[in-house]
Formats: sequence, structure tokens, C-alpha cells
Amino acid sequence: MTTPSLDALRCSSSLPLQSIFPLLCDAGTPATILDPLAVFSNQQLELAAALAQKSIDDGAAVSKRPEMEFLMWLACTPHADKAIELAGAKNEDDFILVVFGRAGDAKKMAGRIGLKENKKKIGSATALAFFGVKSAGQLYERMAISRIRN
Repeated sequence: MTTPSLDALRCSSSLPLQSIFPLLCDAGTPATILDPLAVFSNQQLELAAALAQKSIDDGAAVSKRPEMEFLMWLACTPHADKAIELAGAKNEDDFILVVFGRAGDAKKMAGRIGLKENKKKIGSATALAFFGVKSAGQLYERMAISRIRN
């Protein structure tokens, strides 16, 4: 398994969210935007990226797009629509840009597509309640087992 690299940046935009998605698709590097309330830590982002990469490497990915596979693991669901509803960006005033690349790539992409860094830190304790868990360990376990079917 290749270890995925990602870079994340808290952003805002004067553009509506619907205008940002095509810019991400045209940027040439897999990227997505997230609701900050769904992100507990950078470690959570890294785990979702690793799980997504393992699914892709094993031929078990639900999505053909790595950024969507990542979003589904992050949101603890194998359903793209549900993942977008749960963890996708909700408004253009505050979201997290995640770029699958090296450190600094999120800032570069944000500049290229007209997003503004908003200087807020990534990670919120409210993400635990968002996912109905009490600790980071429970959240990471929930992510890891989210594809197990009964």
C-alpha cells in the first residue's frame, strides 16, 4: 500500500459552494472540501486517506474518485450521497480544503482558485458529538469498521 499524502487548509470563499466544486475538478489534483465540524483532527484526515488508499490498492473502493473514497471513509459510510451530506462543506464562509499532495499544496490550490485562508485551526471536539462517539479512539474505530457488512 502506498502511503497517501494530503494537505489541509481552513478556508472561506466569496464564491458559492456550487462554484467551488468545478474549480476543484479542474485543478488537476484530487481535492475536496469538508465541513469543519466533521473533522476532529489531522490524524482523522490521515486515517481516512490511508483507508481510502488501501481500498483503492485492494480493488475494494466504492468510488472511482480518490477524493470521494476519502470522504466516504471520513464520514463512516459507504454511500457517497450520505458522505457529502454528513461531512461535505456546508457553506462558503468556513470549510476545510483537502488536497491529495504534499505540504503546501492546499495553500497553492487555494490561491489558484481564489479561496482565502481563514487562519482557524483544523480540528474540533464537536466532531466527536457529530459522530456520536466520546473519544478519538472510538471515532477512528468507527471509521475503520464502517465498511463491515453484517
